[in-house]
Amino acid sequence: MSFDYTNTVPATANNPSVDQPVLLVNTQSIEDILAVDHISFRAASGGEHVQVTINARTTPAVPVDPKSVYYSAESVAGTRSLPFHQNATTTFPLGAIRAFAAFQPTASGVIPALINQFNIDAANITHPSPALYTFPVVTNVLDSGSVATIVTYSLNTSIRSYSFSGSILTINSTNIPNLTISFIILQV
Repeated sequence: MSFDYTNTVPATANNPSVDQPVLLVNTQSIEDILAVDHISFRAASGGEHVQVTINARTTPAVPVDPKSVYYSAESVAGTRSLPFHQNATTTFPLGAIRAFAAFQPTASGVIPALINQFNIDAANITHPSPALYTFPVVTNVLDSGSVATIVTYSLNTSIRSYSFSGSILTINSTNIPNLTISFIILQV
């Protein structure tokens, strides 16, 4: 994306009528550049962000408090860009959540309905035995198989086990009435 702009007008010795075509292009370019990622002029919410586009991976200098910086850098796990927030004391990854879901255990062979899921390949979930469930993550969500996984239970019950391999979370759990199992997969 490119915007035409001439920063030498209006010049002191120039006649404004001569500069008028260039000034018009400059004014149009200002409106066009403001409209990138923003609601532009003549709108009720003019000036507000629609989105934020970061076009390069850069790690900024540590800002002086109270300033902070949002930027994009290479993820620790791979070569994809990941958003970060940095203040005067530390850096926080903003995109660590890669997938999550919740479900209630079902009879063997019955695929559980997912509750509030994100990036789980629901069409390929399996439940091959009474206590075993596999949840594949959608393709290209993970940079590698190195993840942090958190599994929680709605009732006070012991976790049998869970593991993550490749891009599949396997949960081995008892089938207790009214139990909801939630999980989240993180990666930086």
